[in-house]
Amino acid sequence: MALGVQSSSHAIAEALKNHYEEIVYKHYELSLNGVYGFILIQGLATSFIILLIISIVYKSPKTETVGDRKLSDKQEKKRPAFELAFSVMSEIFKPPFYLRSASIQTLLAGSSIRTRGANPILDVAQEMILNPWEDIRLQGFYSPQSSGQNKGLVMMLHGWEGSVNSAYILGTGKFLYNNGYSVFRLNYRDHGDSHHLNPGLFYAVLLDEVFNAVRQVSEFETGLPFYLAGFSMGGNFALRIARKCADSPIENLYHVVSVSPVLDPEKSTYAIDDVYLLRKYFRKKWLRSMHKKQEYFPDLYDFTDVFLLKSITEMTELMIERYSNYGNASDYFSDYALLNNALLNIPVPTTIVTSQDDPIIPVDDFYDLRLNSLTRLIVHRYGGHNGFLENLSGSAWYEGQMLKVFDSK
Repeated sequence: MALGVQSSSHAIAEALKNHYEEIVYKHYELSLNGVYGFILIQGLATSFIILLIISIVYKSPKTETVGDRKLSDKQEKKRPAFELAFSVMSEIFKPPFYLRSASIQTLLAGSSIRTRGANPILDVAQEMILNPWEDIRLQGFYSPQSSGQNKGLVMMLHGWEGSVNSAYILGTGKFLYNNGYSVFRLNYRDHGDSHHLNPGLFYAVLLDEVFNAVRQVSEFETGLPFYLAGFSMGGNFALRIARKCADSPIENLYHVVSVSPVLDPEKSTYAIDDVYLLRKYFRKKWLRSMHKKQEYFPDLYDFTDVFLLKSITEMTELMIERYSNYGNASDYFSDYALLNNALLNIPVPTTIVTSQDDPIIPVDDFYDLRLNSLTRLIVHRYGGHNGFLENLSGSAWYEGQMLKVFDSK
């Protein structure tokens, strides 16, 4: 009888807990626009205090692993893939309570707290123009290690409408350089200050030119290991490059790290449009990029009507229909989506890091991935998008993990 009462009480408690988490999660979804809007109105300092209080009161759903979560019927059928993917999960990101908000993590990931102080990779950086494909030219910055104890070369790939000077690129590059690695930062075409280099537009499906640029850079330091780290869309590129190595190996590529990678770009585009401040942020950056391109190639491009559109989805649809060989944006997105079995045959040791509370990258698609024994998938409870900040000095959890992985080569 006592056991029955205890089990019943446990079931009731668990049901109440699940109901509470469902309410909180729905509240978070509904209020995300409000949170970003509040930041815009009140300013960063005041908003940080308010969000700090919110992060104490409202907690994100717990990080799920095979060992402690209930799988859906669909996922239960794929249990072997889940067990393989999560079996090596060990290091858990545990931020202080004031950094547990996804909004705070996402906001600070690209903020100046990640770029404070002198940065040696900027002091020694050499601008390079790569020629990875036919007449394509890509800009990059090479920071060779000057300590005399070079451990290897790390190439870094930024996110969409980011650049070689994105805060997460500079912050992580500085950390790796200070720990003995050379660093190479690549701009895709039409990113950073490279719009003048190519008449053609950037598309995320242009894998060959990025892959060939990675191969060229891998040969800069003969005899030393080479590593690739990508963030957001750069994480998507990194995973596709790792997969392409099955047919075209990069001999000294020892490990690939993909942080907050885009798996389903169509879903991510909708997610950006659903949050006012995210939509405003990316639209502003894309419009600035289009203005640059139009100024350099006025005979090729007139984006006047695109400038009038209010959503990333609408802008993408028009740009794809007018300037690409795709019939619609959905076909374009599907060409670089990484779903289900897409990463099953990666031949290079690879680590994927994401969070449950990422406002741009839905976590569900990660649970449906089928991965082989060379790929490690880490899904954290906290982290936001490209965040994973451990403190207000700007250090990110994944930096130390990269160093552990790279040093253990």
